[in-house]
Order: sequence, then C-alpha cells, then structure tokens
Amino acid sequence: MRKYLITQEHEAELQPARGNHSHLTSRAHELLSRVTPQQNRQETELEEAQKGMTVHILRRSTTRVRRETSSNKLGAKFTKFKPRKNTQNQLADSHASVCRAAQSSMRTSPRLLCVATPQKNTGQNAEEEPSPAASEQKAEPSAAEKLLAEEKAKLEDQLRDMSDKYKRALADAENVRQRSQKLVEEAKLYGIQSFCKDLLEVADILEKATESVPKEEIKDENPHLKSLYEGLVMTEVQIQKVFKKHGLLRLDPVGAKFDPYEHEALFHAPVEGKEPGTVALVSKMGYKLHGRTLRPALVGVVKEA
Repeated sequence: MRKYLITQEHEAELQPARGNHSHLTSRAHELLSRVTPQQNRQETELEEAQKGMTVHILRRSTTRVRRETSSNKLGAKFTKFKPRKNTQNQLADSHASVCRAAQSSMRTSPRLLCVATPQKNTGQNAEEEPSPAASEQKAEPSAAEKLLAEEKAKLEDQLRDMSDKYKRALADAENVRQRSQKLVEEAKLYGIQSFCKDLLEVADILEKATESVPKEEIKDENPHLKSLYEGLVMTEVQIQKVFKKHGLLRLDPVGAKFDPYEHEALFHAPVEGKEPGTVALVSKMGYKLHGRTLRPALVGVVKEA
C-alpha cells in the first residue's frame, strides 16, 4: 500500500515533466517539418553545384591538355584532342569524393549544410570567373595560330595581286581586240587607197582631153573627132561611176567656203561679187575615199580688196 502511494506521488511529480516532453516532441516534429523542404532544396542546390564543378574540372583539364599538345606540336595545323584514361579516372574519383563529402555533411547537420551551400556556390562562381591572367593567356594566340594567320595574310595578298593582274590583262586584251578590229575595218575600207591615187591621174588626163577639144569642131563634117570625143566622155563618166561605187567621191568646191582639210590654196586674189574666204577657182579636182581626204583640191581663194 505504501509502495503504491509512493508511486502515485511520483506520478504526480512526473506529470509536468511529461507535459513538457510532449510539448518538446511536437515542437521537434514542427521543426523537422520546416527543415525537410529546406533540406530538399539544399540537396538540389548541392547537386547543381556538383554538376557545375564537374563541368569546370573537365574544361580546365581539356584546356591544359590542349595547351600541352599545341606546345609539343607547333608545326601541326590541326590537332585532335582525345582525353586520356588517367584523366578520366581522376575526374571520376574527384566527382565521387565530392559527392561523398556532400552526403556526409548533409547527414551531420542541416544548419552546417545551409552555411556550406552558399560557400560552395561562392567557390564555384570564383572558379568559373576567369582570372585576368587566364583571360590574357586565352587572348594570346598560339604559335601555330600565328603561323596560320601570317600564311592567310600572304595568300590574301597574292590573291589580290593576281586578281589585279587578271583584270589588267583582260582590259589589255579587250583594247587589243578593239584596236585590231578597227584596223581590219580600216584595211577593208582604205586598202585600195594607193590604187585609187594612181587612177586619179588617169581621170585627170581624161578630163583634160575632153576639155581640150573645141566645141565648134565637134560636127557631123568631122565624124572621127566627134566619135573620139564621145568615147572620151563615156570613159570619163564610166570611171566616175566606178569611183563612186568604191567610195571615191569627186570634190568640186567652186563657191564653197575654204576648208583646209579638203582644199589646198594656191593663191589669194580679190574677185568682185564673191565673198572673201570662198573658193573662186579650181585648178585640180580633189577626191575623198570613205570620208577621208585622198587628195585635196588645188584652189584659188577670194580675199578682200
């Protein structure tokens, strides 16, 4: 009976402690419910940090291997990079160690995890941000790139020179073609120039022969002279037709303005009723072949009295 009473007294004394224990238990459950979403979020951030760190390590190792390859092979124009097995194993080991360390820190204390996550992110950002020295190293091209750039510049200069020479050669060829074509056309037109010059003497003789026959002597009583005169006139007319057919035209500048390109002045004399500077007398007829003066006309020019 006494034992029961003592237990009951102890129960009465322990009742407040039990109430405090239940309160603490509910408070702990409430804190755990608050910590669990935050812990999930921190786990996600930690996984992202691990992935970023792995990518950064891969980039740095790739850059280092490429630099070693380019320094060993300066003359190579193209370099293929293949990561080595040792590098891959080291990267895998480093990734696994990072994962184990993160899991152990997450198990020990959520509060430490909250503090460690920003530090990890800060460290990752510091590693991702390139230092000025690294940026300068990246900006400086390698020896192979310099050689390729110099060779490219030389080839571009040669290309410009060859293009310029090619264009000049085309222009020269076109000029030669046009000049040759013009010479051929002129040869076709003026190839008979010397032959025509010789025939002009024959035409002059025929003209003088017909002019020397007196008109009063051409009668039926003198049939031989009449026939000879008519034959000379017909010959002169026919030779002028042949001249005209081949582009040789006769110039009769009586009364025309004196032209130094078509006329040759033998004398100047005052003539009443005629304007000064005009042709008053033609001593010898002139001829033009396709617009070019073959023989200027010998003329007398009127001058002021």
